[in-house]
Amino acid sequence: MKPEHRKYILKHHDQHTAEQIAHHLNLKERTVQRYIDSLKTKDKPVGKEEAGFAPLTDKRVRPNWWLVLAVALVGFIFYANALQGEFIWDDNILIRNNTDIRSWSNLDKVLFGNLGGEKLYYKHSSFRPVQTITYMFDYSLWKMRPFGFHLTSIVCHLLVAVFLYLLVVKLFASNFIAFITAVLYVLHPVHTEAVTYIAGRADPLSSMFMLASLVFYFRMVERENILDGIGMGLCYLLGVLSRENGLMVPVFALMYHFAMRKKIPWKPFVIYGTIAVVYIILRKLEILGGMGLKEPTKTSVFERLPGFFVAYSSYFKLLVAPFHLHMEYLRPMFPWSDPRAVLGLLLFVATVAVAIWFRNRKPYVTFGILWFLVGLFPVSNTFVVVNAYMAEHWLYIPVMGLFLIIGHLFADWTVRNKAMLGPVVVIVAGLSLFFGVRTYQQNKTWLNQIAFYERTREFAPNSGRLHADLGEAYYRVGRIEDARDSTIRAIQLRPSYYAAWSNLGTIYMRLGETKKAIDAYEKSLKIRPNYFNAHFNLGNLYKGQQDFDKAIEHYQQAINYMPSLTQAYNNIAISYNQKSLIAKKLAETSRKKGMAEEARRFTKETKQFKLEAIKFYKKGIEIEPTNTKFYNNLASAYSDLGRHQEAVELYKKALALGGSAYDQAVIQYNLALGYHRLKDKKNFTLSFQNANSIPLQSAPVYQQLASIYAGAGLKKEATLLMQKAQQVQSPSAKGHP
Repeated sequence: MKPEHRKYILKHHDQHTAEQIAHHLNLKERTVQRYIDSLKTKDKPVGKEEAGFAPLTDKRVRPNWWLVLAVALVGFIFYANALQGEFIWDDNILIRNNTDIRSWSNLDKVLFGNLGGEKLYYKHSSFRPVQTITYMFDYSLWKMRPFGFHLTSIVCHLLVAVFLYLLVVKLFASNFIAFITAVLYVLHPVHTEAVTYIAGRADPLSSMFMLASLVFYFRMVERENILDGIGMGLCYLLGVLSRENGLMVPVFALMYHFAMRKKIPWKPFVIYGTIAVVYIILRKLEILGGMGLKEPTKTSVFERLPGFFVAYSSYFKLLVAPFHLHMEYLRPMFPWSDPRAVLGLLLFVATVAVAIWFRNRKPYVTFGILWFLVGLFPVSNTFVVVNAYMAEHWLYIPVMGLFLIIGHLFADWTVRNKAMLGPVVVIVAGLSLFFGVRTYQQNKTWLNQIAFYERTREFAPNSGRLHADLGEAYYRVGRIEDARDSTIRAIQLRPSYYAAWSNLGTIYMRLGETKKAIDAYEKSLKIRPNYFNAHFNLGNLYKGQQDFDKAIEHYQQAINYMPSLTQAYNNIAISYNQKSLIAKKLAETSRKKGMAEEARRFTKETKQFKLEAIKFYKKGIEIEPTNTKFYNNLASAYSDLGRHQEAVELYKKALALGGSAYDQAVIQYNLALGYHRLKDKKNFTLSFQNANSIPLQSAPVYQQLASIYAGAGLKKEATLLMQKAQQVQSPSAKGHP
C-alpha cells in the first residue's frame, strides 16, 4: 500500500465504508479493511471493544422514517385485497372451531397447551402461545369476522419489513440498501402463504420478534446497554413462543460475526443461551406442549436428502419466477437420480462456494447466503422430519438474506458509477411492481374456500386432506352430492383417514342414509377410538332418532377426549331437556290413568333430567362464557322449573353479550315471556316490541314461538306471530328459540 493510499484512508475512513474507499483507490477491500482495523487497535485501551463491544460500521446512519413508511404503505396496498378472504384450511381448526380463543379466561390453557388447544388432540411439536393470543385479541374485537384476523396478519407482515429495514441500517449504515431489501421482501408473492393465510401467522409473528431481537442485540454490541439486553431477551422469548424456529436468532447473529470477521461478545449469548436451554428443558418435560413428532421415522437422512435438493432448486425457481404458487406439496420420496435433485445439489454446492469465495471480497454476500441456508435448515427434512418436502412459507425468513445481497449489489453499482442510480431505481421499481401485482393476484386465490381448494387440487390431486377439506366446503354451501364424492375420493386416497370417514357419516346423515352414516362413524372410531368428532356426530345422529341415552353416551365420550367441546355440553343438556319433556308427558298420562306411583316417578324424573340439563348448560358457559345460546337455553330451563326471576336475569345477560340479530330477536321473545310469567306487563310489552322489530326470516321459528305464546295464554301475540310466519318468504331458514 502506497503512502498516499494510507493518507487517504486516514482522512476518509470515518466518512466512507472500506468497500467505497477500496473502489476509489482501486485496492482490494480486505486490504483497506485490515489497515482500518489496525488503526482502531493501535494504542487502544482495554475496554468494551476487547470484550467484543464496538461500533458495527465506520459511520452512523439514522433510519429514514419516510422510506420506512413507504415500505409499509406499498406493502399494505398490494395486500389490501386479502382483507376480503374467508377462513381456509387450518383456520377452521385454529380459529373457527377453537373455543379457547373466545374468552381470556382460557389464557392459562393457551400458555401451556399446544397450538389449537385440544383440537389438536394428538401429540405434536407446535407450541405457539403467542400466535393463539393474537387470535384471542382478534376474536375479542371482531368475533368470527375474517376481516379483522386478516388485518392483524397483514400488520404483522408490514412490521417484519420495518424491522428488517432497521436491522439492515444498523448493520450496513445505508438507508438505500435497507429500502431495496425491505421493499422487495414485503412485496414478494411467495409470502402470501404466510400472510394471506391466517393460520400461517406464526411466520410473520416469529420473524417480527426475531428481527427485533437482532436489532436490540446489535445495539447492545455497540454500547452494552442493559435496556437493549432486556429488549433483546424479551423479543427472543416472544419469537420462540411464536414459532419454534425463533431459537435460531443467536445463530443468525453468529453468522454475521463470522462473515464480517467481527468479535463475538459473550454477554448477549449468555442471555440467549439461558432462554433457549430453559425453553428446551420445559418442552422436553412437556410442561410446555409436546416436543417433536411422536410417529417413528421410517426413512433415513440419506433417503430424505434428495427431497431437500428438489425443494432447493424449486425455491430458486419460485423466487425468480413466482408463478403457480400453491399449498400442499406433500411428502413424496425422490431418488437421487431425479434431475431436480441433481440440479438442487449443484445449486447448493455453488451457493456454498460463492459464500466461501466472497467472504474476503464481499462479506455481505457470505452473510446473506449463510442467512438463507441457516433459515432453511430447520425445515430441510434432514435431522427433523417435517410434514412436506417443501412449503412456500418456509422461505419467509431465509429470503431476507438473498434480498440483502440484491440490495447491496445495487448499492455497489451506484457507488462505482453514479450514472447507474437511475437504472437501479428503474429496476427496483419494476421488480417491486411485478412482485406487488403477483402478490395481489395470488391473494385472490385465497379469498374463497371452494375456489382455493379446487385450484390447489390441480397441483395436489393425490392429497387426501385436500379432498376432505373440499368436501367440507361443499357441505357448508349445500352441495351435498359434491361433498360426498370429494370425501369418498379422500378416503380412496387415504383409507385410514378417520376424519374423512366421520365427515362422510355426516354427509350420509344429511342424505337420509342413516345406516351408511353409522357405518362411516364406526369406521372412523375403529381407526381412531379417541376421535371426538365421530363421537359427537354419532351423538347428533342418535339425538335425531330420539335415542337420547345413546346420544348422551357419545356426547360424553366426545367430552372425555375434548373437554372444551362446548357444543357437546349443549347437546347433552338438550338431550336431558327432551328426556324431561318425555317424562313430563308420561307423568301426565299416568295421572290420567290413575297410576299414582308411576306419575310420581315420572314427575321426579322430569325434575332430575331438567337439573341435569341445567348442569351441562352451566359447564358450557364455564368454558365459553360469551355464548349467548347457552344463556338463553339455561334461562329457558330455569323458566320450566318456575324460577322465572333467574330466567329473566339470564336472558338479560344474554342480550348484553350481543350476538346475531336472529339470536337477539329470539332472546327478546323469550325475555318477554319471562316478564309475562312475572306479571310485569310494562317490560313484557317493551320486550315483545323489541323482538318484533327484528325480522327472523324463518317461518318455523315464528310458528314455534306462536305455539309457545298460545300455550302461555297470549292469544293476541300468538296470532301476530303466525301472521309473521306467513309473511316470511324463505321458510327453509333454520333455527329454534
